[in-house]
Amino acid sequence: MNTTHTPVEIAGILGMDPQIKQSASGRKIARASLAAFPRKDEHVGEQKTQTHWIRLVGWQGVADFMEQNLRKGLKVVVKGRLSTRSYVDQEGQARPFEELVVQAIFPIPARSGQSEK
Repeated sequence: MNTTHTPVEIAGILGMDPQIKQSASGRKIARASLAAFPRKDEHVGEQKTQTHWIRLVGWQGVADFMEQNLRKGLKVVVKGRLSTRSYVDQEGQARPFEELVVQAIFPIPARSGQSEK
């Protein structure tokens, strides 16, 4: 059950090719991961980069776009909503997790003179 619907816009690098599946009702689902690199000031004038991994999930038309156009290592901007859900593990404990439900995703073009990985 979804408990949070926070709007989000974030840029990062795809950590995997989208994985495509179908729901029990026949809807197409794409799942991927996004590496985001927020900077944090450690001391004045010094910054440290820390990677945050974000689960992405796209449905139907968004899933089609993700399947056809996105690959691991591509820089993208993602617009969507943050959703917190939970599942029950083998020990019967509720385990919450967050995912970004993708509403739109845009590849960032490589700069002139640079090649994409």
